[in-house]
Amino acid sequence: MNLDPSVIDREVTGATTGVPQVLLNYAPASRGPWRLKALIDPKGHPVTSRFITVRPSDSSVQLEYLWALLNSPVANAYAFSYLGKRDVLVGTMREMPIPIASEHDIGRISARVRTYLANVKQLQSRTRGRSEEHQVRQSLLDVDADVLKLYGLPPKCERQVLDVFAG
Repeated sequence: MNLDPSVIDREVTGATTGVPQVLLNYAPASRGPWRLKALIDPKGHPVTSRFITVRPSDSSVQLEYLWALLNSPVANAYAFSYLGKRDVLVGTMREMPIPIASEHDIGRISARVRTYLANVKQLQSRTRGRSEEHQVRQSLLDVDADVLKLYGLPPKCERQVLDVFAG
């Protein structure tokens, strides 16, 4: 990507380099409720305007925690409900409710994300077996359950969020 100031009309957050970030897709990942696919960019690469850059505003917030929030059922249900078939809009996503989390909660969820990503990497490096696939699926469910728990929703509301993905 050419970052020369002479070719950049208007510098936006994607032109910033060297700052660790989470990238969120601008175009919906599907027509169904799973719209968001966030990825962790620990090096802070430059990106096009087809990505939304999300950076921690506080040093205690880990990238893995942001990744978990943005890939969670709550975030995807929010995007599905408020954006319809349109692109993922920065202004709308800024309005998404974010749970209040302690450093302990952030650390626990971040550790679960690292476990999930390690399980995925391990699964990709070998012949796939049922037990490895189950382990990956379970580690992702653990992340989602921990994030959902942070929101403190009543059981009926929690069920409504999860029913969005029931097909």
